[in-house]
Amino acid sequence: MSIYRKIAEIGPRFMGKSKLFKHGFNFSPMYRRSTARIVEASEDLLNIRIKLPLSYKNRNYANSMFGGSMFSAVDPIP
Repeated sequence: MSIYRKIAEIGPRFMGKSKLFKHGFNFSPMYRRSTARIVEASEDLLNIRIKLPLSYKNRNYANSMFGGSMFSAVDPIP
């Protein structure tokens, strides 16, 4: 059993599912590499607000945000 599955089973006992979802994603190394952060998640997990600041990790040669960074920030959510 993976650590993420254990956290998903034990976590709701101590905090709400939306907070567990938010902190779990922000802590995950795969999601941290996208430089995005989940700022807010509604209780029913239908509305999620993401912050994706422009940095050297997601900037392209034209000094604008690389489209793949935007996709990688929102793709794992659904």
